[in-house]
Amino acid sequence: MDLVRQHEAFEQSLIACADRVNGLVYNGRMFAQHDDQNRDKILEKCLGIEDRYSGNMHRVRELGSQIQQTLKLFEFFQEVEDHLPPQKHVTTAVRPDFWSSTPSVCSLGHSLTCRILTLYASQQLTMAT
Repeated sequence: MDLVRQHEAFEQSLIACADRVNGLVYNGRMFAQHDDQNRDKILEKCLGIEDRYSGNMHRVRELGSQIQQTLKLFEFFQEVEDHLPPQKHVTTAVRPDFWSSTPSVCSLGHSLTCRILTLYASQQLTMAT
């Protein structure tokens, strides 16, 4: 919610700058009429300022709609989560015969590591199912 308000405030400040941007472009074009030597440069700058401002406004509006959509999606997920029953916890207890049934394919000194990896893999499979 705070992000939405901050974005709306930023959009309003950008809209408030429209008068200044339009005034700058207008004065630049008026100045270009009187300055034959630099007319092209001045008009190019004015066009660049207008393009950047309109591009920024377009991006701000797009970002605003994305923020609104994301907020609605978040609220939907929150509502769904509130209505779901609590999840069961997966037990990771090891069967008593686990260590004896674990094949040891590693060299001496590394069998414990292999058994730990096997235990980890079996837990991952248990959690996935």
